[in-house]
Order: sequence, then C-alpha cells, then structure tokens
Amino acid sequence: LSKVESMSLLTESVNFNVGEQIRECVVLLEKKWTEKEISFDFHLIEQKMKGNKQLLKQVWTNLIDNAIKFSPAKSRISLSMTQHSGSFTIAVTDYGCGMDEKTQHNIFDKFYQGDSSHSSEGNGLGLALVKKIVELHHGTITVQSQPLQGSSFIVTLPAAPNTDSRE
Repeated sequence: LSKVESMSLLTESVNFNVGEQIRECVVLLEKKWTEKEISFDFHLIEQKMKGNKQLLKQVWTNLIDNAIKFSPAKSRISLSMTQHSGSFTIAVTDYGCGMDEKTQHNIFDKFYQGDSSHSSEGNGLGLALVKKIVELHHGTITVQSQPLQGSSFIVTLPAAPNTDSRE
C-alpha cells in the first residue's frame, strides 16, 4: 500500500480491454466461488482504457474477492459495465450481509474492517489500496449498501481516447 500511496503518476500505462481483465480475475478466484457455489451474472462490455494493467487487476481481484467473502453460499454476484461519454462504470454487486452507514463511510480507510467480529480474514488494507489505484487512474469508487441486502461497489474510470478495437 505504501508503495502505491507514494505514486503520484501512473507508470507502465497500456491500452487494454477491461471487460476481459475482469473475466480473468473471476477465473483466478474460481476455487473460492466454487467452494461456496456462487454463480455470476455477467453484463460486461468490451471496454478499452489506458492504465496500469497490473494495478487495475488488483482492484478487480479485491472487489470480487470481497464479494465472494461476504456472499452467502449458493448466492450470486453481479458484474456489470456501462459506457458514458468519455468514461465507463463497473459495478460489483453481492447479495450478502451488506453494511450500515457508518461502515460505508469508513470502508475505504486504512485498517478499517466493517466485520468487527473478525470472522472473515483480512487486514483492512484492500479497499484503501483499491481507492488509491482508482484515483491514480483519475477515477472514483463509491459503495451502495444496506444491512442484510448486499453491497455494490461502483468504479468509474476514463475510457481510452482511442477506441480502436484492434489494440
């Protein structure tokens, strides 16, 4: 986290397909979601952006991993993308335990854990790291949640200026 926090400019920016990268992250986490018999609703588009591919892979892996962690067995997770003028939005939505307003307000703070029982593993750094990476890419991340109704993490990022699909 401190390495990413000290970054003020992105390094190693390339054009890549974000929808494809998100699908790859789901595959990487297959063992976790198959153990819980979780299914996915995919509403992903072929969206290009310019950014640090490795850092953004951390964002999707963390958000999907959290959705799996906080989802009950035999539930589903929704991954959706929408295009806007010059930007696009990704939503990672689970139908798990959800969060109260206080937790939502603090969820992106370093070392904060919404699960005060510590029944789930983690050190409270993942979402702080996610937020910093998204901000380095000139994007935003927000959360919408209600207790017992799940959570939706919404990331908005700038689209690649050149949308040539051959890249």
